[in-house]
Amino acid sequence: VMLSFNEKLDLWTFLSKPVTAEVEKVKLIIVPIPLQLVQESIYLEVLAQADLIFLLISSQDETKDFFEAINFLRSRNFYLLNKESEAVVVKSSIKGVLLEGKSRFVEDIEEAKKNLLGTKIEGVTIKLQELTTSYALEASVKPNSKKLSYLIVVDDKAYESCDAIRNEFAEKISYPIVMRLEELDEKSVFLERILSICEKIRVFTKEPREKEYSNEPILLPRDSSVLDLARKIHKELAENFKYALVIRGRDQRKVIKVGKDFKLNDGDVVEIHSR
Repeated sequence: VMLSFNEKLDLWTFLSKPVTAEVEKVKLIIVPIPLQLVQESIYLEVLAQADLIFLLISSQDETKDFFEAINFLRSRNFYLLNKESEAVVVKSSIKGVLLEGKSRFVEDIEEAKKNLLGTKIEGVTIKLQELTTSYALEASVKPNSKKLSYLIVVDDKAYESCDAIRNEFAEKISYPIVMRLEELDEKSVFLERILSICEKIRVFTKEPREKEYSNEPILLPRDSSVLDLARKIHKELAENFKYALVIRGRDQRKVIKVGKDFKLNDGDVVEIHSR
């Protein structure tokens, strides 16, 4: 997790170096980056490894500074892009580019196609969402681009302008999730929001014949299968997979015997049996 903040946000000025925080056994590595230093190469390296960016905004007047930084990152192939605005690119047998769907921010389809010529893509169908912007369209199709999920956090001073800030980012960049600064104190809600935006799930493991399961979660991409979990634990476990028992539900009474392709949910407990 990478935090990008404006130096005027007094509450966060104590974050002058990377810290590790643990929330419900999930470790979050937080790297604060002052906005005026985002062009430094060391911070670009941090961005390349980040799962999520926080933009901490204390005033609507600061959005101009953030957009300047975002445009710089764009020149370095970094894009702030959330799923709500992403265009879906599918290979097809047609020549050139076919745009499908409608977006409230991409009105001139022919102009959008012209802009895509510079990306040198062809033989694809690009499906627009309602909230796809020209920026998000470019991010979705540009080769070797680094797409960064992001979250806007506003303090009490900026909360009154929350809707205006959200709309400005939605129109120029991509649709953002916005949280109040005080919500960060609600750790479980904070973690749920992070996992949702990053499309991660927590899965717990249990050894066969053991009564208790590990309370250390394994993070997996959403829609991961039991086999994906087995691969993450050990290559041989995946190769010798036989079946798995999945304990699902808050009361942990529902036990399902499943095969390797079974899709996992957040909070599942998995007991893998191998040959």
